Amino acid sequence: MKKKNVLKVVGSSGLALSLLLSSNAGVYASSPTAEAPTLQEQHLEKHKLTKEDVNHLKSFLTEYGVEEPVQQKLIAKIRSGKLWDSLNESSEIVNSKTVEKDDGIETIETFNDGSVKITTIDPAKVEEGVVKTDSEGDVITPLGVTPGTISTGTGYATYSNAKVYMKTGIADAHFYANFTLLSGSSKDYISSVRGAWVGTFGGTANNISLSIIRKYETLDNPAQAQLKFQYVAAGGTASSIVYLTLRVANNLYTGYNN
Repeated sequence: MKKKNVLKVVGSSGLALSLLLSSNAGVYASSPTAEAPTLQEQHLEKHKLTKEDVNHLKSFLTEYGVEEPVQQKLIAKIRSGKLWDSLNESSEIVNSKTVEKDDGIETIETFNDGSVKITTIDPAKVEEGVVKTDSEGDVITPLGVTPGTISTGTGYATYSNAKVYMKTGIADAHFYANFTLLSGSSKDYISSVRGAWVGTFGGTANNISLSIIRKYETLDNPAQAQLKFQYVAAGGTASSIVYLTLRVANNLYTGYNN
């Protein structure tokens, strides 16, 4: 009889435990559960614009003549996880101009949505970006040079630590280059590049690379160095490959992007 009593106790205990688990499961199932945020919502939250970010963007856009209503639309565009046209590979330039400043000549490009892209080479600046020669035609003399390291001599001008950069407000980038311009039929060349840097607002930069694509100019193509990166908008659904390029040929140099 005792053995049967023990068995009954064990059976009762197991039944009670089963009922307890079932009861708790029912309560849990009836409780409301918050939906997990989507990947896009996580990206938007992670790269949410701060007040300081907005002030930075407004200051940049104001500097380049973008009116307040357009600024508001551009900021709203970032907050929704979309690309500005200035970083969209398929966007067309609606206006382009150059402005001479103390630290170089800026190329300012304006796009359909009002965003702008600025490219400059600094500090190695020569009047109109062209190497001049003397009356004999064999001595290169840089004109209008801003602070920087520039070595000149018979038939050459070597630029050290020239800063090549672009600005869009939401993605800025630069690198430094050493290059040499040669008079006559001698080939201009890029000797080295370094210091790749990319800064972003309302998104991230991935896969950053810097390289010399072509060291010496050829009959058909310039010497070329390139900084490349992928800009991903905050929502994570829009992205663009961005290029910042230094081109050296025909005794002149230019900065170029996309």
